[in-house]
Amino acid sequence: MLTSTRIWTRRLPCLVALSIATLFAGFGIAVADSFRDDLHGGQGYFMIGWSALDLQRLNDALAPSGYPHFSEDFLSLGGGGHAVLGWLVIGGQGHAYISQEHDAALTGGNYRTSVSAGSGFIDLGFVLWSREDFLLTPLVGLGGGGLTLDIRELSSPTFSDVLTQPGRRSTLNTGGFLVDLGFSLNWIVNRGHGPHHGGPSIGLRAGWVLSPIDGHWQLHEQDVAGGPELGIDGPYVRFMIGGGGIHD
Repeated sequence: MLTSTRIWTRRLPCLVALSIATLFAGFGIAVADSFRDDLHGGQGYFMIGWSALDLQRLNDALAPSGYPHFSEDFLSLGGGGHAVLGWLVIGGQGHAYISQEHDAALTGGNYRTSVSAGSGFIDLGFVLWSREDFLLTPLVGLGGGGLTLDIRELSSPTFSDVLTQPGRRSTLNTGGFLVDLGFSLNWIVNRGHGPHHGGPSIGLRAGWVLSPIDGHWQLHEQDVAGGPELGIDGPYVRFMIGGGGIHD
């Protein structure tokens, strides 16, 4: 009963935030419909920035076995694109989370550990504000992602060593449903004439990724019991570089 209470205590803020975001998006679309029905176009872009993941439960589970503490700061690399259809914005995005590797000296030998993650979303939003070549767009992304914990032995084995002791590397995975609540500010460097705005674009996207439902740990596609509850939760800030065009 206590475990169940802790799980719902952790998920409740995510569910509340999702409900608020849904209401906010619906209200914004209704308002935007009255003054932004003349924009059409699209953009594609590369994204690089910072993302934070909540790894406290994972670090707590690894510490008793002598594994080093993983930083919660990740380099985020990805890309995406979206289409502007009047007030409506539809698109998608995908990202890889890259972190440092750490060596661990354990009783059974020396190992190298790493944590990585990836995510992908379908975005839905609206044009909240536009002026000349600038667009401000609140977005809600629905998708999923996964996190990988890799543990591999550092020593170089012989062929017979591998045959007698094949378990020299373990790759644990977990993943689940994700919600991305954020906004983007884009600037299209205008190279067109009149109402046509097209050319290179730069921008900023910031927000928070929520994990309402945690996934299960797996080792080489086999379920692993007793792992820490973990999702790809946390804030992010990303710079966008690409190109596109808008027609007023």
